[in-house]
Amino acid sequence: SCLFHWNGFEVFELPPRSHLWLLLFNALAEVAFDTSCAIAIYVTSPVMTSITAPLTIPISLVAEKVLYGTSSEAFGGVSGWSGAIIILLGVVLMETKPKLGLARENAALLETDMGHVDRNNQELI
Repeated sequence: SCLFHWNGFEVFELPPRSHLWLLLFNALAEVAFDTSCAIAIYVTSPVMTSITAPLTIPISLVAEKVLYGTSSEAFGGVSGWSGAIIILLGVVLMETKPKLGLARENAALLETDMGHVDRNNQELI
């Protein structure tokens, strides 16, 4: 920050022109990721999006392994990949769970459309 620059601890300077295209690519990739997160929230739900967002980490490690052949130990070995599998399992379970909210909404609609009805379909006074 400015204090580090003024004290001479770390001098602020602009990056060389040869690195500007990397900064531009990084900025565009960030905009694309943020936009995709906003679309995912709109299409699914905030809960689903916040649970699946950490899956970008193991996906990037797989891509790094494919592209550069680096070791998977950088992710924490077995424990890191186990955590990614648990997150993926949670996403699958969230998508396959029964739609309990819809059952409650249908019961509320039945109550409002037909008057007050008990469980035996007898009208309450």
